[in-house]
Amino acid sequence: MQSFDTFLGALLNAIKSRSSIRTENWVIIIASNKGGKYVLGENEDDGSDFSDTERNGFVIISNPNFNLDYFAVPDMREYSVNGTSPEELGPADRQGSLDSASARIYNLGTTGNYTIQFKANITNRSTSATIPAILSKSSAASGANPTNGWSFLLHAGTNTNWSFRVENNIANTGPSYELGVWNTFTAVIYDSAGKRYTRTYLNGIAGGRTDISNKSLSTNSSLIIGGGPSYGANSFRGRIFDIRIYNTALPENYIVANYCRTFVNTGEPFAGNLIGYWPGVGENSGSIRKNIYRLFNK
Repeated sequence: MQSFDTFLGALLNAIKSRSSIRTENWVIIIASNKGGKYVLGENEDDGSDFSDTERNGFVIISNPNFNLDYFAVPDMREYSVNGTSPEELGPADRQGSLDSASARIYNLGTTGNYTIQFKANITNRSTSATIPAILSKSSAASGANPTNGWSFLLHAGTNTNWSFRVENNIANTGPSYELGVWNTFTAVIYDSAGKRYTRTYLNGIAGGRTDISNKSLSTNSSLIIGGGPSYGANSFRGRIFDIRIYNTALPENYIVANYCRTFVNTGEPFAGNLIGYWPGVGENSGSIRKNIYRLFNK
């Protein structure tokens, strides 16, 4: 073990002494090829592979930009999951309503603090002159110009911008996104000094802010993923999951530090502020409507 420590120390020193280290981004991974024989603690043997000590190896992944996090080993006696990866949304299946029976919960009114966030991999934006909605609660047929309510919209053609829009087409344009990769889209709605604003973020990078004072973010329409009714034939394609709606304005430093996280544990900050959460996994019946389910209902 001491010889390995000496070898690892020499390797780290060699990396740190590189003349180009300031422009490089190293990830160092140390992994065992097997575990070892040791005695499990009381009530730790759940009969799964996690309890096979010879399979229970370790992995260390190091990068100066990483944040420390902890994930407990699941107890397979109490663990159950039935899931699939998110489907790609297309013209035939992206108009499904999310939780329409309680859609009133996502009426965001004319005052109050909220955050809407989701992850999307857009593989093909609309090539027409129209602007497809990707997540909306809007009373407009197209979803692009909300009479009331709100919409996340992709700009058309080769434009890589997107907007969060509210009543009478008041738009807050977000930072550019890249096709074919996962991006985290965030809109924060907040009250400040007698006014109400919205600010957009893409992967923790802030866009501008827009004054939406006296604009209504409420409508009788359902919460919809993937497009408004008259935009069903557009060429937009993509995957959307990990949709979250909070009844608070998440702080910018929290958004920056956590935009790439997936799944919400009940004990983490702001979990109690979730009024809507769809991880994007569930029973697969061939429809995006069945692949998104609700965990929190307040």
